[in-house]
Amino acid sequence: MAELRQRKSAPDNSKVPSYSTSVEADGRAGTRRQRQKDSPLLLFVAPLIVLFNVALVAFSVTRIYSTPPVLPANAPSEVFSEARALNTVKDLTETIGYRLVSTKGVDEAHQYMLQQTRQLAAQAKKRGSINAEVEEQRVSGGVNLEYFHAPIGSLYQGLGNVMLRLEPTGQQAVGNTTVLLNAHYDSTLGSPGAADCASCVAVLLEIARVLVSDPTIQLPGPILFLFNGGEESLMQAAHGFVHSGHRWVKDIGVFINLEATGSGGPDTLFQHTAGWTAQTYAAAAKYPRGSVFLQDVFEAGFIPSDTDYRMFSAATGQLGQWPGLDIAHILDSASYHTKQDNLQRLRPGILQAMGENTMAAMLALSQRLASGPAPSYTPSKAKSVFFDVAGYFMVTYSMDIATMIHLAPLVLMMLVLTTMTKGTGQTLSKLLPIGKQAGLSAASFLCAVTIPAVTGALRSGLSGNPMAYYSSPPLQYTIYLPIALVATALPYALFHSASQAHLKEGHRPLQTALLGFALVISAVAGLAVALGFGSGYLFAAWGMCAIAAAGFVSVVQQPLIALLGSMVLALPAQLLCLPLSLSLLIHCVGKANMAGAAPVAQTLVLDTVSGALIGAFTWWNLGFIAPALAFVYKRKLPAVLAALSLFCFITCVLASCAPTAYSDTMPKRVVLQHHNRHDAAGTILATRWTVAAVDSVPIDRALRSINLTSLPPMDNAWQTFFPLGAILQTVHFEAPLPQVPHKGPLTTVKVTKETTHGSVRRLEVEMQLPAAGWGVMNITSAGLQVWSFTDTVTFAAQPVYPKSETKQHMLRFACNQGYDKWNFWLEVNVNQPEVWLDVAASLLEPSDAIREFVSQLPSWASEVLLPRISHLGSCDGNLGSCHKASNRAIMCFL
Repeated sequence: MAELRQRKSAPDNSKVPSYSTSVEADGRAGTRRQRQKDSPLLLFVAPLIVLFNVALVAFSVTRIYSTPPVLPANAPSEVFSEARALNTVKDLTETIGYRLVSTKGVDEAHQYMLQQTRQLAAQAKKRGSINAEVEEQRVSGGVNLEYFHAPIGSLYQGLGNVMLRLEPTGQQAVGNTTVLLNAHYDSTLGSPGAADCASCVAVLLEIARVLVSDPTIQLPGPILFLFNGGEESLMQAAHGFVHSGHRWVKDIGVFINLEATGSGGPDTLFQHTAGWTAQTYAAAAKYPRGSVFLQDVFEAGFIPSDTDYRMFSAATGQLGQWPGLDIAHILDSASYHTKQDNLQRLRPGILQAMGENTMAAMLALSQRLASGPAPSYTPSKAKSVFFDVAGYFMVTYSMDIATMIHLAPLVLMMLVLTTMTKGTGQTLSKLLPIGKQAGLSAASFLCAVTIPAVTGALRSGLSGNPMAYYSSPPLQYTIYLPIALVATALPYALFHSASQAHLKEGHRPLQTALLGFALVISAVAGLAVALGFGSGYLFAAWGMCAIAAAGFVSVVQQPLIALLGSMVLALPAQLLCLPLSLSLLIHCVGKANMAGAAPVAQTLVLDTVSGALIGAFTWWNLGFIAPALAFVYKRKLPAVLAALSLFCFITCVLASCAPTAYSDTMPKRVVLQHHNRHDAAGTILATRWTVAAVDSVPIDRALRSINLTSLPPMDNAWQTFFPLGAILQTVHFEAPLPQVPHKGPLTTVKVTKETTHGSVRRLEVEMQLPAAGWGVMNITSAGLQVWSFTDTVTFAAQPVYPKSETKQHMLRFACNQGYDKWNFWLEVNVNQPEVWLDVAASLLEPSDAIREFVSQLPSWASEVLLPRISHLGSCDGNLGSCHKASNRAIMCFL
């Protein structure tokens, strides 16, 4: 009776619940309550929560893929029309076709861009209020870069640029600082380049057409359209433009770079320099998409990729000099750099959205520059926080403000904990339950990442069928999402009694779980601030929502209302996280076919990474919903987790039975080279095919119809792909004799002049390629001091030839037709005069032999062709003949 009287009086002492009262212990009542049955109404709520989150995912997917109406080709001339822009894409991808640097296709594209811009200039002349000029460039030069974490030199000759400058005349001209708009018209190996980047070129041409057609548009200042012909060869044409000394360069004040890493849109802001550029874009764009999280990932080096932004941005050191924006299509990345990147693959509406967004941002940036001097660039203000809210609008604020906002949940959490323990003398007993829940939250994250990763590795290893889900992306989520849910809830199931020991009121377990989650996620937001990441907003949002939900639970008496209210309060964080994380997952799944083959356990890596990513994003988007559902189900939780695990096992078995991981729309990249070995006199000694895959699935699955004899591996077979050769899995086959190329079978290198001044020996060298092409030059010398390529000498961090102890200097080069002779000089120390030179040149015009080989590949293989490789290796200090003691012979692969 005394116990009953005590329980009856409890409500009178807690009419105004607080954070502190929520964790008071009552062990005698706890045992009785744990024996009570779960409320049927609460059990009914759990499926509703699941359905609500499914609906939220569906809503996010709808928002990700939403596009504006496509305007037809006969739309009024003063509006942007995707249909008109698609005519340009068709001309570039179907009439001209492949447009690789060094091929006739890129020269045809250059002439096409000249024709189109000159027509626009003539149209502007008729309007009268705009002065239009067109100029072209052929740029040559060199720059030191870090490419896939390897220091290299990047050299180029004869790359093309086409420029169209529109400037208001008369009283309209209120400013002279130029807005630069850039896109590249070249394509890459194995791709017609419809999205990447004919679509971007088409968008800019259509914007230019609108500007010269609509007399109501008053340009605040000059607009410069740059159509460059050398981005896929490592942003070389853009570098040439920036450092060309052209008269239009000095007036540029800001830039917009357009790119594509997929055919599905949406156009997403993923990098910017100077906070005011992102703020201007957010205010002007009609359909703004983007997140600073993507910029943080890029800057941290997790995505080994690059765009022309690197050559323009003032944030990239000595390469660029302006503030600006980097915008790209990111979905349907399975088509990126494959033969599937064609006109038919472009999703309707994505060019319309990019065109309207870019034109609005361009005019707003121009108005900003015309209204007064732009804020001076400083590294401390190079970046701001920006993110869209389900594609409806974009939020931006400075990193200074971000520090306060992103640390707010952690500060507030410390105040909550202080309030709970103030004046009680029971600090440990008050904080221990929240600490345990924080530990469970951290354990939940670790399980969410590791258990799906291990599941992926086991499925791939036991079945021998890696990436079995690739051709059907929903299958991947079917495999990994159930086990990710199991992993997220597993700590709450394993330690259910421990997590409940100090929680005695019906809704208080949820409240303390919310505070534990808030402590963990707020600490992550604080860590992001300390590291200078702007993406702390994602974690700060979850922290604030969790603290708010905990406060709501502390003043609500009904467990059902407390639970539903917590789910509603989680909605703001979910709206920020779900669309972004789904976009990233869709992007990563599509790009799995170019993720590389790891040298160890290559068939396991991609499935392991896929499981880890889906697990991490599951935990991130569920937030504190997982402990809430664990609270609802209580003792039924193990049975639910067992059912989900069984479902995962069944889907793993079914997926592993798939005959192939690929389809015509989700292809496998196959890299193919035609090698021919020569002696010093040019006599062919042996021929071979070198074939490689760039994902986890063994290459032999694409070669089952190829009836050829395999050969032993060849040393340094992928010098032309440096440093990417390390992630290729390769096989070698016998090959037919080659066709004789344009200027003979050999790349030739000779010293045209040699001089010595004191301790320096200077060699002037001429290198003649068989034809225009791409390639890699390895200069191996311990005494190399200066060269003519770039201002400083760079060298490979790891030797290309493992047995070499001499510094090796790797230089990638590319040239267009008519620029295949290279003249350069090297200066070496006379006490270390030996210089070795290996030149591997890719001649990219296809041959009959390689067409025949490709015809035998399955339809789901997307070939990346290097039809003829001319590889001249090794010379002594005089660049003349090979030392026999070097264990290297003169080789030429044609």
